Amino acid sequence: MYLLSGSKGDKTVTPQELWATVKSQLEMQMDRGSYETWIKHTHFLEYRAADGHFVIGAPNAYVCEMLNTRLMPKVQRVMGDIANQKVTLYFQVAHEETVPTPVDDMPLMRFAPPQPQETQDALSIAEIVRSPRLPDLPQNELNARYTFDRFVVNKSNEMVFQAACAVAEAPGTVYNPFLIYGGVGLGKTHILQAIGNECTARGKKVLYVSSEVFVTELIQAIRSGTTAMFRQRYRTIDVLLVDDVQFFASKESTQEEFFHTYNALLNWNKQIVMVSDKHPRDLNGLDERLRSRFQGGLLADIQAPEFETRRSILQMWMQERGVELDTAVLDMMTQRAPSSVRELEGMFVQLLAQVKLNGGHISQQRAEHTLTRYVQPRNRITVERIIEITAMKTGVSATDILGKKRSEQINGARQIAMYLCREMTQLSLPQIGDTFGRNHTTVMHACQKITTDLLVNVALKARVEKIKKALGS
Repeated sequence: MYLLSGSKGDKTVTPQELWATVKSQLEMQMDRGSYETWIKHTHFLEYRAADGHFVIGAPNAYVCEMLNTRLMPKVQRVMGDIANQKVTLYFQVAHEETVPTPVDDMPLMRFAPPQPQETQDALSIAEIVRSPRLPDLPQNELNARYTFDRFVVNKSNEMVFQAACAVAEAPGTVYNPFLIYGGVGLGKTHILQAIGNECTARGKKVLYVSSEVFVTELIQAIRSGTTAMFRQRYRTIDVLLVDDVQFFASKESTQEEFFHTYNALLNWNKQIVMVSDKHPRDLNGLDERLRSRFQGGLLADIQAPEFETRRSILQMWMQERGVELDTAVLDMMTQRAPSSVRELEGMFVQLLAQVKLNGGHISQQRAEHTLTRYVQPRNRITVERIIEITAMKTGVSATDILGKKRSEQINGARQIAMYLCREMTQLSLPQIGDTFGRNHTTVMHACQKITTDLLVNVALKARVEKIKKALGS
């Protein structure tokens, strides 16, 4: 057991709850594909009191390597922020069945008292409802919380909602294919999984998969010579739900395989529902055959919720958690997240932690401080900021970094900016490439070159460190 200190007394949490808290925070901070690939299927294994070491299980060696190297600084920083002290952790391969160290065998450990108004409540964040895994599909889950009942309908998303309900009631007969597109954090995944949950309840065989998982499974199938099994898996279902199809762009072999899967399912009157951050016509690098088929079904644009809808969403969450917030605090949260339900949920979680630590009440001043601390760190290091600071420190313009000029000075600055985007954000290589107007192999080359040069070029290392310092890292 662990003791989290707060201004209204201590909160005791188990190691499992602590790790659940860390995963929840990472889910809000990372893009969906990265979270589901690297973090989602990890679980707590052991806490070694002798050296204060947390051991976390991961599904395979590839994930372990990524977590123990590239992602370790971020994960350790988030865990340290929650514990309010330095922590050490290690990832090792383990299956879900691995039994963690019994709670009763855990030594008591008191985290350092947090500074005023900075405490987080692990218990409140760890209350996540998990759904059973789908039969024969161990790496894919539908979240039981994503239902039509919990989706707040407004004028801007009413069409999406009604179409989704129709699809769930009669999959394969109406609106097939069905593609939902819109910005980040607007509820696209909620609607997608609500369709899946409803179809599952009606006895349909449903497969929900992110585009990144589809790509990973295809690559593994090709390497292991099991493409026939891969095709059977994706073509013997009633409903295929694909999240973030924009990541298929510029992946020719993936698009080819998905094209044939897509055609097979439609020919057999199986339902296909997809989610994208853009209209198909705006997806650069998408095969024209796929673009044409995507546009051949129902396209629904999901818009940002207006003030009243955001307020209704907050009230629903308050009712589910059994908490009350002052009207002024409620209005503050509603106004602070004008375009993203996910951002709104993140703010709600932060305030809920403070409410539980302060006897069920939070003042407007404390709420404002909490929300300010929540928003600023997430907005501090962005691609735009990295390009701006890199341009300033290298003596070139941001326009040149993003442009086509290839002088030695500009190309060097561009490679530094790409390297820092990879190191300091959670963006994938294709996403960084889109920002710079290059393909992912160009970004990969830039990152590898800078990484190698940093080992021998003292001047370059000093310049990169100055840029990082200016970014606040």
